[in-house]
Amino acid sequence: MSAVQQGSTYKIANPGTANDGKTVTYQSPEWTQYKMGRAITDSTPYAKSVFKIDQTGTRTRENDQWVHITDVTNANSPANGWILMSGLTQVSTPVADNAIRVNLVDPDNNSSVIKSFDVTRSAAQKGTNFGYNTNGTWTISTNDQDTIQNQIRTALNGTNYGLEGLSAAQLAQVAQTQFGSSVNLVVKKADPIADNAVRINFVKPDDTIYKSVDWTKTGVVKGNNLGYQLSGNSAWGLSSADLAAIQDKINGALGTGSTYELNAGNNTLTSGEIDTIAHGQFGGQIYLNVSAVKNQVGAIQPYAFKIDADLSTFTSLSGAAQAVLDLTSPSALTAVDGQYSTTAVTSAKGPDSGKTYSMSAAQAAQNPLLLETWFVANNIDATDQKAITSSLISAMKAQARKEFISTNVNFADFTGLPGTAFTSSSVMTYLNGHNANVLHSTKYPVAYSAPGVLAVTDQTTYVATSADAGTYGKAAKAYYAYADINLIP
Repeated sequence: MSAVQQGSTYKIANPGTANDGKTVTYQSPEWTQYKMGRAITDSTPYAKSVFKIDQTGTRTRENDQWVHITDVTNANSPANGWILMSGLTQVSTPVADNAIRVNLVDPDNNSSVIKSFDVTRSAAQKGTNFGYNTNGTWTISTNDQDTIQNQIRTALNGTNYGLEGLSAAQLAQVAQTQFGSSVNLVVKKADPIADNAVRINFVKPDDTIYKSVDWTKTGVVKGNNLGYQLSGNSAWGLSSADLAAIQDKINGALGTGSTYELNAGNNTLTSGEIDTIAHGQFGGQIYLNVSAVKNQVGAIQPYAFKIDADLSTFTSLSGAAQAVLDLTSPSALTAVDGQYSTTAVTSAKGPDSGKTYSMSAAQAAQNPLLLETWFVANNIDATDQKAITSSLISAMKAQARKEFISTNVNFADFTGLPGTAFTSSSVMTYLNGHNANVLHSTKYPVAYSAPGVLAVTDQTTYVATSADAGTYGKAAKAYYAYADINLIP
């Protein structure tokens, strides 16, 4: 049976007694079985009866279509039987005064209604428009669009038709439809869905379909549900094997390069989505909402390496020449939101006292005489004072060269779709355009006047030289060179 035949009701077009195949009903299509004649000889008493079609067939010699009809109010009616399709007329029930009827019609024959449904609105008055006109444009509310689109999907589920995303012209048609009347919307022919498949449609926020995939399973029957009701509650679930297979299908559809995603990117089905899928039927369709994939930060990670040359000379050299001067392996730099490191370092032991001292560059900057005060309090002799001071400065300098001052340095705008590639040059372009091609280490103290005084500070300058290519969502490595010199003489 066609979708129209399945969803419609009919009356006998011309009730009477004629034995012409289309006036009365038959026990079997006429002249197809021996000694099988008419079911009734006069259909006049059944002129107002409404029938449903439950079987259909075509006689091979005459090539005419016969259908079996059953009275919708009397399953045992004597009039139930076979009749030519051309002997029936389709019945339409009246439209309520507070409703509009949406007829979904065949694209090749606009008078052939595939499915119909009514949209009601409480307190609506017959003859008023369903939508509204703004500056000459007819349209309907977003809520009404969603309602109608969902009802279209439900009505066409299991058919070979679809209608996704009503056009402006169709919205205007619906908007101008008056309560108590109907509107015809032309649907589109869709790719057939196999009897053992379910079509999973991913719906964008604008109610259009982003992508569709068919999941199939052997040994199933068309019309059967994919899942089952869970024990003890109203929710539905899927077998573990089916859930895993459907999840894999979804991951494949919304994987790397997809511009839309389920559930903020993890694409893992929620209990509500599992319930929706479980209610789905083989041979039909289900709909899952997706959202646009948000760009992910490339997470630029700066690495620093020491060179045996001044920076201006180094940056003017070719890549091969630079590599010769690269004396150390690059090491990752830690972002510090401040001028000084708060990481404490410990000096080597004094040769005479065997004592050590721990402090951070931030503490030294805050109190330049902190170390000298400790020397006095602990009777540290001159030899140990020089050794401990020198050791602390070296340790703070080494710590500073593991860090960079992140204040006013922005790497967060280096973004793109997860899984998409970026090039080395795109990283360098970003650094140059965001004042991040030159970084500075945190400041470290330099001794002067006397041991134990750590007031004067110095820092290291890093200059970007190259970067690695990669994919968004993973760290982008950028390489910075620095010369092993003090800025302060």
